[in-house]
Amino acid sequence: MLKVFKTEIKWAIVIGILQLLWLILEFFLGFHDDFISYSPIVSLSFYVPIIFVIYYAIKENKEGLYEGNMDLMKGIKTGFFTALFAVPLMAIVKFAFFTWASPDYFSTLIDYKVSTGFNRDKMILHFTLKNHLRELIFFPSMGLLFSLLGSFLLKNK
Repeated sequence: MLKVFKTEIKWAIVIGILQLLWLILEFFLGFHDDFISYSPIVSLSFYVPIIFVIYYAIKENKEGLYEGNMDLMKGIKTGFFTALFAVPLMAIVKFAFFTWASPDYFSTLIDYKVSTGFNRDKMILHFTLKNHLRELIFFPSMGLLFSLLGSFLLKNK
């Protein structure tokens, strides 16, 4: 079974590594403290390279597994499973990073949001590592959307 998903697992690992590199870049550029106000925009920007990763996963399966003959559904399946397999890796990366490398991120984000007029108690409940990891449940749906785009561009039939 793993052989069937070899490409998806490979590109999921790439997404996990990319997640780590992105968080390190955010951290060293100050988006976890001095420039916390830009953090939501920078964090969402992470999805731009993900589009390319999923595209290349689909392209690799088209050229290899499907021997150049791929329909829309095969491409969507590749992208979805790539994103699905990336979720546990991203969770491990985020847990480790926000626990050891940037443990003050959420308190800094809460302080910033409170300074802009938000209720502290609501922000404390909302901005937690647990909630941040829980949001990864939506990543496969993003992968589905991105794979639809990539599959449309790469389909034969």
